[in-house]
Amino acid sequence: MLSLTPISFKQTRPLMRLVFDDDFEVNENTPNPLDDLQKLADRNFNDVRREFVLNKEIGGLQFWAVKLDNLPIGFTITAQQPFAMLCSFGINKKFRNMEVLTEWLGKVEGLFEDGIYCVPLWKENVRVIEFLKRNGFNVYTEEEGKIYLINSVILHQA
Repeated sequence: MLSLTPISFKQTRPLMRLVFDDDFEVNENTPNPLDDLQKLADRNFNDVRREFVLNKEIGGLQFWAVKLDNLPIGFTITAQQPFAMLCSFGINKKFRNMEVLTEWLGKVEGLFEDGIYCVPLWKENVRVIEFLKRNGFNVYTEEEGKIYLINSVILHQA
């Protein structure tokens, strides 16, 4: 059974390292790739810290360990202000199958009051962009090398 367990921001670092472990494809989906995946995970941690944790415009940050049968397999970071947002996330490649990913998406949706949220991604992150599009997300806007996807519920309500 998949679960999201609240953790501190500091506790996301080893989970980011777990997610990046042996995932050489992640370099193809990252601006400014690095050969060392652990250094890439640490850079991701610092990027999240700078873009979300230290950003005074971002509020309601929550940090989650993604667990499968109580085994940590990834992380999820969400925010509630200035809008509902899935800030950063990852699941170790050994557990990236449709069953786990679909269950994870359902759990994430449940973290937001109305189930509607935005996902900011680097445009290079084609793998995740395509996965989210296949699961009901649409492009909301694009700017400065980033693409913002939103689950399509809001597009049907407008």
